[in-house]
Parts: sequence; structure tokens; C-alpha cells
Amino acid sequence: MDIYQSISKIMEEITPISKDRENKEFHFKYRGIEDVMNTLHPLLAKYKVFVVPEVLEQTREERTSKNGARMMLSICKVRFTLYAEDGSFIQATTLGEGMDVSDKSTNKSMAIAMKYALFQIFCI
Repeated sequence: MDIYQSISKIMEEITPISKDRENKEFHFKYRGIEDVMNTLHPLLAKYKVFVVPEVLEQTREERTSKNGARMMLSICKVRFTLYAEDGSFIQATTLGEGMDVSDKSTNKSMAIAMKYALFQIFCI
């Protein structure tokens, strides 16, 4: 199966991913990257598709939280390449933003970029 057939098969089987998580500080519901990965992983494995990220650009800047804590904002432009068993592939590039008081701003940025790339590719 090529990448287009594999993606179509995954789209046929993917179940809706509800917004069950809640951001209590800003009062909104969302889907976490874990929800997306837990839903997609079995289908990616079944149809032998894997994803390779490549950070194309990153900007970082220091911010101050409302409590005065130093935070790091990372914005990453990430290209994701999805490969099928036959070697065919497609690419999608997205931006992700992440902020953290410790060392996780880049991780958060990449996770958001991946979540939205998968949302767009698989029409979630």
C-alpha cells in the first residue's frame, strides 16, 4: 500500500477524538496529544505508517508569567514526513508554540505541532 492508500484506510477506521480534557485556568476543553496518539497509534501500526519529525526553525524568548516566574516560549516550525511500507511518503509542515518554566518549552512546541499536523492530515 502506498501512503495515500494507507492514509485513506486510517481515515476510514479512525474514531472521533472528543475534547475531554479541560484547561481550568482559561476555561476551555481540548484534546491532548496523548489522546491523539492513543487513537492513531494502533492504526498507524496496522497500516505500517510511521512519522518522522524535522525541526526546520525554532525561536525562543523569555517571558514573565503573571506570578513573576521566568518562562521560556519556544516556537517551532516542524516538517512531519509520513512514510508507508512501500517507501512512499507525504510531508506536512506546521507551527507549534510551547511555554514552560523549566526545560519543556521545545517539547511542548513539538507536541502541539504534531497534534495539529495529524489533525489536518487525518481530518480529525
